[in-house]
Amino acid sequence: MTTNYVAPTGALDSKTSEEIMQLLKDISKKILVIVVTHNENLAKQYSDRIITMNDGKIIADTKNRQMASSFNFNPSPVRISQNRLINIIVKNIQGKFRRNILFVLAFSIGLISLAMVLGLSVGFNKSLVLEEKNSLSKYPIYISETSENLDNSLNNIFTEEEILQDDYIYSKESAHKNHLTEEYIEDLQNISSSTEYQIKTYFLDNKIINIANKPIDEFNIIYGKRATEENEIILVVNNHKIDANILNSIGLTEEKYQYSEILNAKFKINKNEYTIVGIAEPDPASIFNDLSGMFFNTNKKVLEVPLAIMLYPKDYENKQIIINTLNKYPDITYTDYASTFKNVTKTIVDAISIILIGFSVVALLVSTIMIGIIAYISVVERIKEIGLLKSLGLSTLYIKLIFIGENLALGLIAAILSITFVKIISIPVNSFLSELTGMKNILLTNLDLTLIVITISLTLSFIGSYFPIRQTKKIKISECLKYE
Repeated sequence: MTTNYVAPTGALDSKTSEEIMQLLKDISKKILVIVVTHNENLAKQYSDRIITMNDGKIIADTKNRQMASSFNFNPSPVRISQNRLINIIVKNIQGKFRRNILFVLAFSIGLISLAMVLGLSVGFNKSLVLEEKNSLSKYPIYISETSENLDNSLNNIFTEEEILQDDYIYSKESAHKNHLTEEYIEDLQNISSSTEYQIKTYFLDNKIINIANKPIDEFNIIYGKRATEENEIILVVNNHKIDANILNSIGLTEEKYQYSEILNAKFKINKNEYTIVGIAEPDPASIFNDLSGMFFNTNKKVLEVPLAIMLYPKDYENKQIIINTLNKYPDITYTDYASTFKNVTKTIVDAISIILIGFSVVALLVSTIMIGIIAYISVVERIKEIGLLKSLGLSTLYIKLIFIGENLALGLIAAILSITFVKIISIPVNSFLSELTGMKNILLTNLDLTLIVITISLTLSFIGSYFPIRQTKKIKISECLKYE
């Protein structure tokens, strides 16, 4: 809108003055014309509004209530392009660079903590699955006549102790009894190709013995030789110790023996005579490091059903074949040591992750409140800017998009900064954890984690800025322009 201040008729005759005033009248239909004159008659004849001044003060104004009410300023809606909107947002962010960079750094702290907790939780669980496939899958599956639920026993460690009332007797859940049948044993024999070893424990002639389907290479002979004949037995000790019941069952009742005293000791099982030809210890680094007892190999079929069976899978794929066979007998329970270890470890990691996520959520909530405060301060500081945008015909929607867009841009920058920081720090962290646990990529930073952090950041930025910025709809143009 153009405004011209003129004093047009000061040195003109009356006829020329009227011609000039008529010309200005015609021009005023397109632009605003303000005329300064001492000719009261011309003013009354041609002007729409007369303001009378004396000594620099307004003493009269012909604008009446009817004119004021009839004057309605309704600028036509203005649309701006997407590129122009982005350009405005970028310039506004650059205009308060220092404050915005502090905001991004503060918001990034909560996002970094959340990203690291999620990355450690997901990465550790994936590493456990990989570890089970590569290493833990070879650990034994244990089946016995009396079965304890090892998962429940270990999980009870993390539960509160039950409060019992005095003067009451409580029934305790008894151990599950497995009925091992010859058909079941036959099925286990049929999957022997999927096992590296099958070790069966028998109680024969009051003697506890272990029969392996083939010689176990990870037993180190420390005295004597390996059993090669069917009537030869090796005695496996663990850290130079063995169950006293096993020694007693073959007539060895003393507290300790020298190796030479035990070697070549003879005893009978089902009228068959056997000889101890070697003493061995399991390799400490092997999966047999807890085994002890009498071990011997025989091709003879043992008629008795074993007390217990330990199945050592060849690998992860063969372990699934074994599990599928065992699951055909739902009444016979078993203990999968690898799975139990994985589940308990996963439970501990998940519990710790929930606690750490809780702290991260608190930090993010504080950040969201901070976003809201900053958004409110921004609205207050820029009320005149809002008024000017409205007076130019910009709708409230576009004004909201500008303010919300600024906060979303800052949230996106904070998310990218957080993910970049976590990716960089994951290199030394994974190296340290790999040396500590032997697992790789425990702190996992993948596309899923990136998308989660960005989504959370944008969501909190939107929530934090939406409610303060929606107040701009209530602000009137006249209030904005006179705001100090």
